[in-house]
Amino acid sequence: METRVRETFLEIRAVGSREVITVIEFISPTNKYGGGQGRQEYRDKQDQVLQSSASLVEIDLLRR
Repeated sequence: METRVRETFLEIRAVGSREVITVIEFISPTNKYGGGQGRQEYRDKQDQVLQSSASLVEIDLLRR
């Protein structure tokens, strides 16, 4: 049985328009390693942010 992992992130929005201007991600083992569903979901989200006008900041504190 596969365990679902909840990934958290921070969105910074413009005052007034509420448009997302920056997404901050803390990289986890689930979205950094392997070819599982978590990795693919993260890559899809990455592509979505990079195709928008928002900036993407990835913080990677993993040591392997």
